[in-house]
Amino acid sequence: MSDLAHDTSPKATQLVEERPDIPLANGDSLTPRRRWAGKRGISDKTARKLNLPTTYVGNVAYVPDQASTEILAGRIQYRNQPPRRRTAVPPDPGIRPGGIRDRALKALARRAQQKD
Repeated sequence: MSDLAHDTSPKATQLVEERPDIPLANGDSLTPRRRWAGKRGISDKTARKLNLPTTYVGNVAYVPDQASTEILAGRIQYRNQPPRRRTAVPPDPGIRPGGIRDRALKALARRAQQKD
């Protein structure tokens, strides 16, 4: 059997050290997109497809933390929700003119008048 040497060096896409957040003047901060996406439970690829405002610093994509979270929250859609239940409308005391029920009631009223 031959001894195979495994390359254990980190890949170019893996970060060796943690990148710090960059504070902005408006109170927001630039966060590495990969870390921002991981905190929200989505992948970096999904965050890239969201078309977030991105700034590249040292070949690392940074996104504004609060602004990107607002954009993500704005894209939430609830699908296949059951329709709202209609509220019960009490029956109209008036009878629809021309209906079979109306004709039957008129006939009963005529018979009652004839008996009197």
